[in-house]
Amino acid sequence: MPVDTDIFINLLRGEERAQKYLFLLLEKAAVYCSVATVAEIHAGMKEHEREKTTEFIDGLNIVDIDRKISEQAGKYRRDEKRQSLELDDC
Repeated sequence: MPVDTDIFINLLRGEERAQKYLFLLLEKAAVYCSVATVAEIHAGMKEHEREKTTEFIDGLNIVDIDRKISEQAGKYRRDEKRQSLELDDC
């Protein structure tokens, strides 16, 4: 199951709701993120969070973005009615 960057960031910053949510997901399925999510995590990371964040990312199932995934993301963004949805979240 893919997880949004905000959930990972909140988890890394110790938010209990994010922890509970992620643990519930892990009981049901493997958790995945894309390489774009890894970039987003690094973009928002504070220097003192680097070691913990790196260890966390090393334990994730990371999916590379290929042409097929890129095309699907573009189609989803085009067809999605919410204008606030960013392409990297697709």
